[in-house]
Amino acid sequence: MKPFPTGARWSSWDTREATTLTWYRESLAIDEQLGDLSGKATDLNNIGLLLDNKGELDEALRMYREALAIDEQLGDLRGKAVRLNNIGSVLYKKGDLKKALDYFQEALSINERLGASRMVETNKEWIELVEKKLR
Repeated sequence: MKPFPTGARWSSWDTREATTLTWYRESLAIDEQLGDLSGKATDLNNIGLLLDNKGELDEALRMYREALAIDEQLGDLRGKAVRLNNIGSVLYKKGDLKKALDYFQEALSINERLGASRMVETNKEWIELVEKKLR
């Protein structure tokens, strides 16, 4: 999953996006009640994406990290790679380029093992972007 376009901002959103955030939070509550960890990780990631797009980077990072912990608990490599990429993206936006690079490289390693060619390309693009900024 790619994050929302970075050019979009919360103020340009309409009621649909606010409603979507509410639905994701409701879904999270339901998955928590049901003990559905995989669903919870997906909900946390989706909330993180919306918050990331809104510019609430610290809160988005918290959501992604919580989802990552669940993926690790479940042994979900695909989910882990997605979360690592999303965390890297937030760290990049926050200016923590070295840490972002570490996350993108770990995501790349997992995606290569999984044969996820589209995500491999996404990770390589991020890595190239970060490495250029670090020069």
